[in-house]
Amino acid sequence: ILYEKSTGVALAKRCIEALERGGSRVVTGCSPGRPGRPAFLEELLRSLNPNKMKDVNFVDVEGTTCSGEKNSLICGEGSTSISVEPKKLLVALMDLKPDCLQK
Repeated sequence: ILYEKSTGVALAKRCIEALERGGSRVVTGCSPGRPGRPAFLEELLRSLNPNKMKDVNFVDVEGTTCSGEKNSLICGEGSTSISVEPKKLLVALMDLKPDCLQK
């Protein structure tokens, strides 16, 4: 989703909607360095409770690459997200809870 600025903004808006609607918890994942991440964060920060901003960030965790069939639009030539056999790969996760929003 965070492949482009526009999709980063759209994801942030959907996360905010989910948080506002009945107390949903939202977990978002992103490969480090995606171009839409700064736009996602900027849009998300507009709606956050200033006292909770320190709790809202991406945390790098160890994951694995994908194997099997892939769509070339998502994993182009040279992609480090895919491999024949799974390999270790850092993935960024963000865990958003409803109390992070402004009241």
